[in-house]
Amino acid sequence: MRKYSVLMMLGLLSMLLIGLQLSAMPTATSTIEAEVNVHPEVFNLEQRGVITVYISNLTEEDVSYDVKDINVSTIMLYHEKTFVAEPLRVTVEDNTLIVKFDATAVSDYVWSVVYHMGIIHIMPQENYTMEFTVLGRLFGGEEFAGSDTIKVISP
Repeated sequence: MRKYSVLMMLGLLSMLLIGLQLSAMPTATSTIEAEVNVHPEVFNLEQRGVITVYISNLTEEDVSYDVKDINVSTIMLYHEKTFVAEPLRVTVEDNTLIVKFDATAVSDYVWSVVYHMGIIHIMPQENYTMEFTVLGRLFGGEEFAGSDTIKVISP
């Protein structure tokens, strides 16, 4: 009985501490918009290699940011708020951040979505598109996001 009471108190105390930490977290400010272009524009589900994402023109209201201010360790690729992949490598050319993602990871994710949605039998005939979003942070902590839509085809 005593052991149960101690465990219950520890559990309640843990929940209280987590709640206090969550309430003390800073609230999200507006997200910096980024121009994002995903290549290839037509993605074959048997594709191997990389998906290339070009990130440029980071703006928030009248303020522009340099892509060199992006903390590349925070960049992630998402689809409908679901994590898809993290970068393999990142380079900067002409104020554009070029991010390479593993095409196999993206393909595996797309297959899981398509199969789960039960539309795998119509994909080769239809114009099936998916919007991917790149999220990350600048070194100052500001969030940025940008999206692009690609066509997905089945071999």
